[in-house]
Amino acid sequence: MIGDFIKRWEWLLWILLIAVAALGARLGYEAIQESGRAEVRAEWQQEKDRQAAAAKEQQAERERAARAEDSSRATEAERIANEQAEREEADKARAAATAARERSLLNTIAALNQRAAELSSGAEDPRVAAFAREATTARGLLGECTARYRAVADDANQLRGQVIGLLDFDRNAVRDAAAIGAAE
Repeated sequence: MIGDFIKRWEWLLWILLIAVAALGARLGYEAIQESGRAEVRAEWQQEKDRQAAAAKEQQAERERAARAEDSSRATEAERIANEQAEREEADKARAAATAARERSLLNTIAALNQRAAELSSGAEDPRVAAFAREATTARGLLGECTARYRAVADDANQLRGQVIGLLDFDRNAVRDAAAIGAAE
């Protein structure tokens, strides 16, 4: 009887041992799976961190490029403004020199006309008086032509300034378009 009792418990012990082994295997399997999940989560987080760092670096690079472009544009604008100021000063100097030459020519014409008037009034020969009047008329026309020539030169100078401004704009617009095309 005791032998039967031990045999019966032996089976129960075997069943209990198998159940404990199955439970241990199950717990071990879940532990291994959780360890694997933790590794995958860690790798996933590392990849997210790496991508975030790369995105930050790209953003920083874009900002550096934008600052460099802004600086370049500011430098270019300053250069253009300086060149424009230099051109305006040169234009003013040329205009002043032209006005001085024109005044000098008109003063010379006035002096010659005065002398011609004195000669023609005291001339006994009517041909001398006619030559003096013709010379006075020619000098008057020369003075008018000088004024018209200066007006044409002023217009041409204004047009030159506009053309230079348009060329600068075109050059910068083409450069900006090329930079935008390269960025895309």
